Amino acid sequence: MAKVILLIIFCLLPAAAQNQISVVSAANYQSILSPGSLAAVFGTSLSTVTQSAQLDSSGQLPAQIEGTSVTFNGQAAALIYVSPRQINLVIPDGVQTGTATVRAVSPVAAVQGTADIRKISPSLFSSNGAGTGPGSILNAVTYAPDPFLVETPENSGDDKRTRLAVYGTGIRLAAKVNAQGRTDTGKTFDLPVEFAGPAPGFFGLDQVNLVIPAEADGLGIVHLSVTADTVTSNAVDFTMASLPASRIGLTTFTLSSSTVAAGDPVSATVTLNAPAPSGGILIQLSSSSVNTVRIPAFVTIPAKEISVNVPIQTTTPAAALDVQITASAAGISRSATLRVNRPDVPSLLSVSVSNGTPFTGTVTLSGNAQGAGVTVTLQSDNAALQVPATVTIPFGQTTATFTASNSPVGETVVATITASLEGVTKTASVTLNPLFLLTLTPDTITGGSDATGKVTLNDAAPIGGANIQLQSSDVTTARPPASLNIAPNLLSAQFTIQTTPPVSDRAVSITATYRGVSQTKPLTVTSGLQGAISSLAISPATVKGGTTATGTVTMARPAGPSGVRVSLSSDTVIAASVDMFVTVPSGQTSATFSVRTSPVASQRIVTITAAAGDSSKAATLTIN
Repeated sequence: MAKVILLIIFCLLPAAAQNQISVVSAANYQSILSPGSLAAVFGTSLSTVTQSAQLDSSGQLPAQIEGTSVTFNGQAAALIYVSPRQINLVIPDGVQTGTATVRAVSPVAAVQGTADIRKISPSLFSSNGAGTGPGSILNAVTYAPDPFLVETPENSGDDKRTRLAVYGTGIRLAAKVNAQGRTDTGKTFDLPVEFAGPAPGFFGLDQVNLVIPAEADGLGIVHLSVTADTVTSNAVDFTMASLPASRIGLTTFTLSSSTVAAGDPVSATVTLNAPAPSGGILIQLSSSSVNTVRIPAFVTIPAKEISVNVPIQTTTPAAALDVQITASAAGISRSATLRVNRPDVPSLLSVSVSNGTPFTGTVTLSGNAQGAGVTVTLQSDNAALQVPATVTIPFGQTTATFTASNSPVGETVVATITASLEGVTKTASVTLNPLFLLTLTPDTITGGSDATGKVTLNDAAPIGGANIQLQSSDVTTARPPASLNIAPNLLSAQFTIQTTPPVSDRAVSITATYRGVSQTKPLTVTSGLQGAISSLAISPATVKGGTTATGTVTMARPAGPSGVRVSLSSDTVIAASVDMFVTVPSGQTSATFSVRTSPVASQRIVTITAAAGDSSKAATLTIN
């Protein structure tokens, strides 16, 4: 259902009124766009047909539909739908940010405009196709439209909170996505984001999965917007209905701290799945050790509130004790465990790590260690950083140090060290820098030219130098030397990558390896001459007016995956006419076209011109 709804919305976007070409987001009609997003091009004579795309044998969208194509800075866009006044497409992933030149070519016209390309352009779809009003939003589990409830019974597990699937575009490249709701009364709230990225099964469509919080129950119309990195989208609406009073109940029971020294303040929070109905909801509380942890037997969550805070009193146990505290209402129970420590026993205060090779860590107690000392457990969350299993703080001391060793890494790694003592955990982060850094300049190059690679070490090369092994995934196209030596005490050295013009653009991987650690960088080698015309021939060179000759355009190299479109023209269309374009198919070097002539009163010499990119060739035809 989701796919049908969205395709109908997208393909029925209203046409723009102006005659000039314009390029806008397909979701909210704004001019800010981003790579990989859905866009609409408006103009006139954009196509001779109205047609939706058919996927090719590999399941991809075409770059051309019945002679219509669109490019962004020369890169072909994947087409979804074409008509004389509108083209729906996916912006190429490789388009650079900034002002892009957009060129739309059809069998009857070639028009040009610009597009403002940014890395992020969050845009949300709406039911009316204009980016306002009811949004393209479904229950992510049942696929039902609004009105929504804060809980969905069909959700598996204990967490019944409703998840929404919000559809938009221009979001997938964001590092962080947040969602905000607002009512007409000015109430605002956050909706936790569980997923943000490409929508499965669609081209260019993005999906944001949100969790509806309990506070949204019964709010009516909610205006939703998402913020991708620092850019906020248009706002679209959805409707929240009220959960029946019979379904309002206890969802969570949490402690302000899982560990406490007896006598120190600690509290619990009891939370409902929706605001409490009139009269409130009564919660029963219990403790597995009433001598150590005292908590009220009952507490009421007032009407219209979703939670209540409960104070907890503790007394000193004979030894550290784990106490289970339980909250219950209407047959639903939630529990949490509180570790109560003796106040005269020092607790873990911190763990820290200083830079160095190897790293040195320090654990610190809140007071002096007693007896045989205090043993603290250590753990690292990354195999590249190794720590001892434990460290012991001696009698009378508050600190102890330990050594953390690391293995070489090929990229920056942030490892976390966790120290634990009597239920208290403290953490410290350690940044491991890569053993070396590989860079390629430039990373896109025309075949036949040389690229430059550089290896920069994290530490100066040792005595004897640093020997770096180099490899290419395609030595025919790009060839680095087999190895590179960085002289002792130096940090870096450069090497040359020789390239050969490929038949079509090639993506090559260059890999550097040092001390068992590898780094790989991409190098794109372009054919360069692919779009260059080497010759144009007309056969026969002399014809009688009213007959047809054949033209052959030949390229310097075989055409790439999208083919090469060649523009054709005649300097005397009354005597000899040609089609506006001919396409050299992918992998081929030539294409033929017809030169149609008319009867002439006297001999005429007509010039036929073929052009592609910056190259052109001309040939003459004599008409008797």
